[in-house]
Amino acid sequence: MNLKYFFIIFFFVFSQFYYIQSQVTKYSPGYHPRNGDNSVISLASNEYHQRALELEGEKIAGDYVIGPEIAVTGASGFYDYQTNGECKHYIFRYSPDNLSAIYTVSTDSLDLSNSRRTVYCYSTNEGTTWEYTGQVPFGLRSGFPSMTVLGTGEAVISNHHLVFGITRGSLHIDVAPLAGTFAQYTTPYNIAWPGSSVLSNGTIMVAGSTYHNSLATDTGIVSVFNVTSFNHTTKFRVDGVDHSFMRWTYATGPGGKGLFLLDLLSDIGGNGYNRMFISFTTNNGINWSFPMQEFYTPQVLLGEIAVPYYGLDAIYDSGGNYYVAFNTQNTLDEFSSARLWVSKNGATPVLVAQHSGLNAIPEAASELISPQTGICTIDHPSLSLSSDGTVLYVAYSVAYQNDILNGFNKCHIYLSTTLTGTLQFSEPVKITNSGPGSFDERYVSISPKTPDFGGLTGKTVYMVYQKDPQPGSAAFMDIAPVSRASLVFRKISGVSYPVTGINNNSIPSKLRLLQNYPNPFNPETKIEFELDVRSSVVLSIYDMSGKLIENIFIKENIPAGKYEAIFNGGENSSGVYFARLSVKDESGRISYFSNKMLLVK
Repeated sequence: MNLKYFFIIFFFVFSQFYYIQSQVTKYSPGYHPRNGDNSVISLASNEYHQRALELEGEKIAGDYVIGPEIAVTGASGFYDYQTNGECKHYIFRYSPDNLSAIYTVSTDSLDLSNSRRTVYCYSTNEGTTWEYTGQVPFGLRSGFPSMTVLGTGEAVISNHHLVFGITRGSLHIDVAPLAGTFAQYTTPYNIAWPGSSVLSNGTIMVAGSTYHNSLATDTGIVSVFNVTSFNHTTKFRVDGVDHSFMRWTYATGPGGKGLFLLDLLSDIGGNGYNRMFISFTTNNGINWSFPMQEFYTPQVLLGEIAVPYYGLDAIYDSGGNYYVAFNTQNTLDEFSSARLWVSKNGATPVLVAQHSGLNAIPEAASELISPQTGICTIDHPSLSLSSDGTVLYVAYSVAYQNDILNGFNKCHIYLSTTLTGTLQFSEPVKITNSGPGSFDERYVSISPKTPDFGGLTGKTVYMVYQKDPQPGSAAFMDIAPVSRASLVFRKISGVSYPVTGINNNSIPSKLRLLQNYPNPFNPETKIEFELDVRSSVVLSIYDMSGKLIENIFIKENIPAGKYEAIFNGGENSSGVYFARLSVKDESGRISYFSNKMLLVK
């Protein structure tokens, strides 16, 4: 044998053996993760190491009916680190009953890295039960997947996997809707952490990161897949130089539109703080705007400089408007400064949630007991639009200050909404439980768009997230105890939609309840009211006998403005109903209004 090739083979085999042994040693019984005070956590005595999954039941919170947690069959394992920060898309609803979901698992608790796999599951009854189809690709180390669905219903999964020690980016396309049999296509330049979205002409945009030449630094990359091959590959180097630790998001819209956004976590240019850059296509990925337009330079928001962090997601509406969600911290990287924002068409960001003040989550951690990779306490935003494009949803996770287990802060899931016309977000609604005995919930993903099949169905959120008895990560850099994490599904329906102001730019001249429209109605009708001063409001529906049917709007201390809510009478019989508005202003004065409505089926 040629001596040159002998040494190449020897080096390859030795490096693979060393890598595998290092991973096994890291998670072997002799490995002892530690608490925040550096005391050893005993896995043998840790009841949460083997704690079985416990599911929450249905509940009502704020303006939402939150369905019960449902375990996604087959989506459970020991891998607990699903993304480096940007939102991965794990669920997609294609038709009234059919949903697809993906998740990263590890099958071996002593070898989390090499046993890492991507799994695909589906439901044919709107998430009530799930079927597990297998690993994608089968038997190969893979992870950090993201999913979309073709217009004909086939799931499209993008991930990277290891083949003979080489990380390869791949696109996997199901041969038929919900078949679970995937054709595999290798991406150009071995795209790492790839994500995908379907362009308006039916081709698939794949976006991610690759190396510039042989340098281990990040270069953004987008390529278009058309039936059997990749075309129109574009690389992005901000300022003509390389940046490490970039995060990115992407989206596609009508008329050939698409975007690719880069968050430079190790920015070496600009004003010394991380910047975000965005590039656009208007011809289905053939050409991209270049050099990239600057999307966001750290600026003073709510009194302090806001610097982008890891969290990112983007979405287009049917009118071609784009929305970007991202989180920030101040220049000192203080956890108490964490905020979540949404920008529409690149305009000044609008606040979604923060620690204190407007849209506050006071339970959010001001500091973490132990460092957690990619966590700044308000994280991992996921965007979705209602079918008619009038309501934007943002789901995200929040690390709690006083909900701790084994030296790690737990995270819990929240949801905020706004009308796309006003971009004024509702108060955050807590979706999951917290406190002693609760699980850690993070890496939330909501189906990007829900098809409109009538009634409230078109304004229902389909959500999955990771549920883990142990917070922190054992699979990455947090040295948390190993535990079994699971993907759970939840369907969230609105008690009233929308729930925020219609137009608060002008203050109404008087307090009043407007007549519902349409009237007669079947099954939905819209009820509007106007407040001339800041007030607390209850909008209720009664039947002819005076029996309360439901409270469709309950808000305290909301500003003057115009508001609306939706009443759905789908489960009620035909007849006369009354909308009753109770308003208490800041002086304590209480006013009542009522209107008659007719439900005709």
